[in-house]
Amino acid sequence: MEKISQILADGGVILYPTETIYGLGCDPLNKKAVARIRGIKGRDDKKPFLILCNSLEEVEEFFDLEQDEYTFLAKAWPAPLTALLQPSSKLLKHLKGPSGKIGVRVSDHPWIKECFQEWPGMLLSTSANLSGQTYVGNPEILAKIFKDQVDQLCWGDSNHSLPSTVAEYREGEWIILREGAFTNF
Repeated sequence: MEKISQILADGGVILYPTETIYGLGCDPLNKKAVARIRGIKGRDDKKPFLILCNSLEEVEEFFDLEQDEYTFLAKAWPAPLTALLQPSSKLLKHLKGPSGKIGVRVSDHPWIKECFQEWPGMLLSTSANLSGQTYVGNPEILAKIFKDQVDQLCWGDSNHSLPSTVAEYREGEWIILREGAFTNF
């Protein structure tokens, strides 16, 4: 994890396991690293990413949470739930989607938790696939696709099937924008 932390600090890109599917990641505050992931995936500049945070307290440092959002997320996280949240930090404006919000998740995956013990920042996350193509969870195929494009391939348990559920809190209720692995609303 020390090596991963150094790669991220140097603006590198990693492929890593999550509780849902394998992801591509970097330091979300490093605009060059974010642009590199866009290039690797062939991803449109307007399409948003999500950010993995170590804790709800870290989320509060960078995002404005309504009381009801906070209360629900304090019970739900860590989980495969990506919440669209309003950033309070101008440091994240390059990650906003069309709604002005950014997807955020607190993960309980062992690899990610271990990473956050060494890496003090957040982690940009996007599915490990090329834009417009179906996700492939097979590590051998992922290695062939990404081995020359990322700085480190990290393997670990991942269920290789469902992505996280994406939801947004609007007018007093959670609206599911993408069905996924989280269902405890």
